[in-house]
Amino acid sequence: PYIEIAKYRPVEYIFNKAFFRNLELYVDENVLIPRNETEYLVDIAIKIIKERNYYKIFEIGIGSGAISISLAKEVDKIKIFANDISFKALKVAKKNIKKYQVENKIFLFCGDSIKSIKSKFHLIIWNIPYIFEDEYIYLSEKVKAEPKLALLYNENVFSYFLNNFKNFLLDNGSCILEISPKLSKKLKNYGFEILNDFYGIERFALFSII
Repeated sequence: PYIEIAKYRPVEYIFNKAFFRNLELYVDENVLIPRNETEYLVDIAIKIIKERNYYKIFEIGIGSGAISISLAKEVDKIKIFANDISFKALKVAKKNIKKYQVENKIFLFCGDSIKSIKSKFHLIIWNIPYIFEDEYIYLSEKVKAEPKLALLYNENVFSYFLNNFKNFLLDNGSCILEISPKLSKKLKNYGFEILNDFYGIERFALFSII
């Protein structure tokens, strides 16, 4: 029966377990399963945090907590504020944060994109939902088992973000996004540098105030 179920349901959901960097995370249908390429997003973030002596970080859409927990475990003296629009996703993140004993470094709240931000940060990090509607129908049933809200690109939300994110950065702040290559041109117009993943695909966007 497991083989039959696994045709349509990710094995990570069956066993409530996903691996990311050196973490073993609890996951369920309320959060996106962490992807290997997102590990490079963490590498970029760590490099910038250390080079620029950042300590106040904001993650939009924490999901399972993979990114924030990795940063909290691998970088000293940082505070991470993170939101998610889903209460159920926040419960998953909280469970993983507790497991890795980083409650004193990560602070959670429910909120949508940057609309819920009330402060300024050294670094904003966001693995944006970047599957376009016309691509969604071609996804495997396993991927469709993941939360649609965490997968589907929302033009209104993203445009609002691009027009406002600088208001939430401190004087020497940066922003790192995981993106679809389809968004590269748009992001370049907003001053972002585009970086490739280890497959050579345009996957990350970096903005820094010099």
